[in-house]
Amino acid sequence: MIDISGQFVEALIIDPSTSFPVASKPLVFKRGSASKYAAIADGVNYPLGYSAYAPAIAGDPVYVTRFNAAIGASPGISAGVINIDDLVYSAANGLVADLTLAGHGTFWVIGVATKAATGPNQPITYIPCFPYSATQ
Repeated sequence: MIDISGQFVEALIIDPSTSFPVASKPLVFKRGSASKYAAIADGVNYPLGYSAYAPAIAGDPVYVTRFNAAIGASPGISAGVINIDDLVYSAANGLVADLTLAGHGTFWVIGVATKAATGPNQPITYIPCFPYSATQ
């Protein structure tokens, strides 16, 4: 981990098996197949953090700002409608989704929305928290 402006950032390499659904966008990442690898979060496994400047291809370096060490609002891309001040979770394809609009299941909550989105693939911001599991 390195310290950049008071935030702890982990320098990783994109897992060779990763494909990019939304290349070069701020995405949520999880640990890849080895400790030195990062993969795009799938909404199922523990999310590590986000990268504001996501790499474009597998094998590129990626700098992941850990959720439990981030300061201020974090960038993301919406998976659908997000209401301001609602809890958000790590969704499939590295996207961020509104917990209050999710169906039944178990989700990794990553923060609180500070910006609304009216649909999918829109830039949003959220105040990150230490990821925790929520079942509804």
